[in-house]
Amino acid sequence: MYEITTKNPFVDLHCHLQFDNFAEDRDSVIGEMKKNNVIGINVGVDEKSSRAGIVLAQENKGVLWSTIGLHPLYPEGVFDMENLLKDEKFNSSISGIGECGLDYFRITGDNLNEPDLDKVKDFQKEIFISQIKMSITYDLPLMLHVRDSYRETLEILKENFKSDVKEYRGNVHFFAGTIDEAQEFLNLGFSISFTGVITFVESYADLVRFVPIERMFAETDSPYVAPKSFRGQKNNPNHVREIYKKIAEIKEIDINDVIDIFYNNAKKHWIK
Repeated sequence: MYEITTKNPFVDLHCHLQFDNFAEDRDSVIGEMKKNNVIGINVGVDEKSSRAGIVLAQENKGVLWSTIGLHPLYPEGVFDMENLLKDEKFNSSISGIGECGLDYFRITGDNLNEPDLDKVKDFQKEIFISQIKMSITYDLPLMLHVRDSYRETLEILKENFKSDVKEYRGNVHFFAGTIDEAQEFLNLGFSISFTGVITFVESYADLVRFVPIERMFAETDSPYVAPKSFRGQKNNPNHVREIYKKIAEIKEIDINDVIDIFYNNAKKHWIK
């Protein structure tokens, strides 16, 4: 067992409480978060989820924040994000842009011919670049979604951040790349977050050991990928505590130090 002595909260940097999966138990999950001293960022994937995330953040100030963005697999959902960013009713609840990026995993399984595949990839890149530019214009961090496209994503980021010198540019959510790729994202000013997968896939341990604790976050990506203790169940932000435990174990540091470091960095970059 571990003893929590710090007053700082656990931070779930990436969750989707606004999704319909939580229609029946959303209030009770948020109630548990308050009891367990857990706070979280609701990440948008399209206009509907972005707007819903903002509403939840406004209704649960100090517990929930939100990002707005367009997931690479929802190209038909293009919407005017700048309207939300310019609207004073909403912009104070928006902590970042995303999730955005490139996802080549699912489209390569769609049996598309090469010209059609290239079109889909080009459109993903176009949407991604527009969100990078928005993050620069509005000085907001990016929440990156990258799958089977780490090299291409890094190239786009390097090109578009050439003249934007900043200490911190965003977070690579659900990182599953190599140590070399992790280093390149760190060099560009990104943090890296780990999900409940690290609690049951031992090969992640080397990555967790490699990424500096000051450049790392924990996330649930709920309702998906529940940690080992909750496998087969719907995930929720309260389970982020299991990820903290695993990170502390792998890093061989006190869990209270993990809580303090993650919270202070979230406060610096994500929580207004």
